[in-house]
Amino acid sequence: MLSENSIAQATSRIPQPDQAAAMASAATRPVADSRRPGSNGEPVAVQPEHPWYVEGKMVVDWLIALALFVVAAPLIGAMVVLVRMTSPGPGLYKQMRSGRFGKPYQMYKIRTMTHNCETHTGAVWSGPNDKRVTRVGRFLRDCHLDELPQLINVLRCEMSLVGPRPERPELVEQIRRRLPRYPERMLVRPGLTGFAQIQHPADLDLDHVRRKLMYDLYYVRAVSLLLDLRIVLGTFFYFSGMLFKALGKLLVKSHGDAAERDHEDLELLDDDSVPLRATGT
Repeated sequence: MLSENSIAQATSRIPQPDQAAAMASAATRPVADSRRPGSNGEPVAVQPEHPWYVEGKMVVDWLIALALFVVAAPLIGAMVVLVRMTSPGPGLYKQMRSGRFGKPYQMYKIRTMTHNCETHTGAVWSGPNDKRVTRVGRFLRDCHLDELPQLINVLRCEMSLVGPRPERPELVEQIRRRLPRYPERMLVRPGLTGFAQIQHPADLDLDHVRRKLMYDLYYVRAVSLLLDLRIVLGTFFYFSGMLFKALGKLLVKSHGDAAERDHEDLELLDDDSVPLRATGT
């Protein structure tokens, strides 16, 4: 079983690009099973129960991603043209993310926000009513069509079809200070979809990250063909619902915008005598 010093090495800070090779070497050291506590009672770093599957599934990922990309290429092209026609800036853009063992790579996405929107703010999470999101971008984000170009990253062997969602290096470093075990989720390739993603909404704060990390660490240990198939099937049902929901919102969006413009001066008065609580019907 690993000592406390070894555990600290396994969860060391995420490197810059010139340190990625060193991180890869450290992260591949044998680690103990997270289900057994260490000698000091603390949890220890996870390792996949089926390491052969983690390495072998890259071949299957590549073949499936190639077939999906051929089918999705016309849709991706149409989305790129639509985004360029409706807002200034490129339709397709690249964003730095942390991959397996913390190695940085450029992830491809359809642009859904205003161009260069983080010039003054830096890397920040996007909230539910983020004003930086364009009208077309809101629909693409709601049904997650903006993620389709990441098939390119799967073909480049930087991502998997299923795995923990990748985070930006600058945010990884901030998260690691509060959640030291966060780097353990990078022992497998990040995925287009993941166990945590179909269970919880997008990250808004560190408590959301903590909850998702539970699922990511479980996935790293229990990753298998059966689990991946279940996640893929769950993703299909999850995003089918998201697509119909997004279409439903799109059908009445112009009326919703008009309602907010017409009644933007609507105020909520302070009155402690009126209790606000949910009641049954």
